[in-house]
Amino acid sequence: MLRESEYNVLIVDDEIEILRTLKSYLMLNGFKVTVAQNAQAAMDVVSSGKVHIVLTDISMPGMDGIALLEKIRSYDFSIQVIIMTGFSTFKTTLQALELGATDYILKPFEDLDEVVRIINISVDRLKRWEKVLAGSSTDRNI
Repeated sequence: MLRESEYNVLIVDDEIEILRTLKSYLMLNGFKVTVAQNAQAAMDVVSSGKVHIVLTDISMPGMDGIALLEKIRSYDFSIQVIIMTGFSTFKTTLQALELGATDYILKPFEDLDEVVRIINISVDRLKRWEKVLAGSSTDRNI
């Protein structure tokens, strides 16, 4: 089972200041962090190594965050995808959740501790899945 510091978070946003702020704060809170300025660069990171959690903006030039969510889900369903947006509508929220987003964060961030709390919920979910998978490989009745 991984320790918190071994969970890799990928932040995807076209706004450099958001990438810098989130990366610094998440690293201070013990996460390994990679950043990407667009969805294609994010998919390159996802496909080249193990990413556990993706924190992505919805509104980006080119491929948006919803399309990125779909691509990540088809690549590896275990990756936790948290959607960020400054333009929340019921339709986009519902669409993201239906496609498998694990959570939703509104920008601008009022409290970066809230972002860490939401990421930690995803870490807890991953830990539970790891325990279940470890247990099922030793269960002789399966």
